[in-house]
Amino acid sequence: PGLHNVRDSLGALAASLYCGIPFEKAAAAISHFHGVKRRFETKLRTEDLWIVDDYAHHPTEIKATLKAARESGNHRILCAFQPHRYSRTKLLKDEFAEAFDDADVLFFTDIYAASEEKIPGVDGHLIPDAVRARLPHKDIRYVDKLEDVAGALYDCIRPGDLVITMGAGSITGVSEKLIALLKEKGMPSDK
Repeated sequence: PGLHNVRDSLGALAASLYCGIPFEKAAAAISHFHGVKRRFETKLRTEDLWIVDDYAHHPTEIKATLKAARESGNHRILCAFQPHRYSRTKLLKDEFAEAFDDADVLFFTDIYAASEEKIPGVDGHLIPDAVRARLPHKDIRYVDKLEDVAGALYDCIRPGDLVITMGAGSITGVSEKLIALLKEKGMPSDK
């Protein structure tokens, strides 16, 4: 989903035509392309729930991914985000504050350092605090430990939700843990 993917597809078609590939052949090839790993990658899709994992870790990517989620149907969007790098979190705090508008419920966890040294005053609370200052009525939750994010998501989900785990770090494993919880406990009842 997403206008950015439509643009990429049109660019691929244009390049194919320029190279002399017939439109029908290029269009058929694109129809079989289902995206790349960790870019709006569906991990589970049932009648009741859609779980997606995405690599977005920059405000522009986050905004585009959440906009695509919003445009993909009428559902509540739960986004679990793990910031990537202390320096990026510090430098882009204001841009991050504007990137999560299309999410209905936000879960944040601590920063994935990616071998950076911790910067004093910069932690996982920086982005949710900035979002909360801008959107005081948004449902924003902070989960201290990454290993607890799947449980927090499970406790919040209801039928019809779209859940997105997002970030460049270790958050990618949260979607699998959430799926395991669903297999073990079943889908929570409508809350």
